[in-house]
Amino acid sequence: MENVLVLQSSDVNIMLNTDTDIYPKHIVCPENFTAGYFGRTRCFKYFSENMPFEGTRTNCIAWNSFLFEPFSSEEFKSVVAAVEMPASVKLLWLGFMSNGQEEYFGLHSKKELPNTFWHPSEPSSILQLCVYGFLPLFTVGDGDCNNAVPHICEKEVASFQGISSSGNIVVL
Repeated sequence: MENVLVLQSSDVNIMLNTDTDIYPKHIVCPENFTAGYFGRTRCFKYFSENMPFEGTRTNCIAWNSFLFEPFSSEEFKSVVAAVEMPASVKLLWLGFMSNGQEEYFGLHSKKELPNTFWHPSEPSSILQLCVYGFLPLFTVGDGDCNNAVPHICEKEVASFQGISSSGNIVVL
């Protein structure tokens, strides 16, 4: 019989087979968020309402989350597929902003946006502070923060520690 450990926080329940699993077997995300593992375990939620950049940040904070910060086209594509966004969506706000010096950083992660997946002719010659995601190309570009487009919020799953029925310490 499998040893199953259920780890809980206020946001997430994780079921782990303590005999075989190193990573979570099931992630149950809150409030209609979609689970995903793209380098780290996270939950995502697509919002179709068009909002300016600051409105999207406020909305994500209200959901105890932050604007989605993809660090590659592959990650971007995987998350868009996971949240089942309509094909009609062509732009999304992403969680990056310029520091005013042509460098863009994640608002949550504080990591620099890689130069590897900018849309052709982006970043524009006119410094824009906010970052769009272009669909279906899964590239990024800078844009006017007052434009209203949809967005995806992201939650990181907290680290958990527990003890399996066999006495082993489990850390996620």
